[in-house]
Amino acid sequence: MELKTATRLGANLSPEPFSNIALSLGEDFIAIASSVLLAFHLVVLIGVVVVFLCTVVWLFPKIVRILRNALKGLRTKCFT
Repeated sequence: MELKTATRLGANLSPEPFSNIALSLGEDFIAIASSVLLAFHLVVLIGVVVVFLCTVVWLFPKIVRILRNALKGLRTKCFT
């Protein structure tokens, strides 16, 4: 939920209306598509969720490593 809130906050800060429109349409599409998959193709939805979770598990250590290295670099710049 925090990611959605942060994304919405970032879109609301942009001066042009296109990002808000695109974000709302994307959210609506995902909600409708997941509802249709849940109702008619549960196995496909489970497959999509499994692929998403595998991607998150694969990317999470890489993101943490990048953030850790960035913080290390920031610490050395600020305190030296």
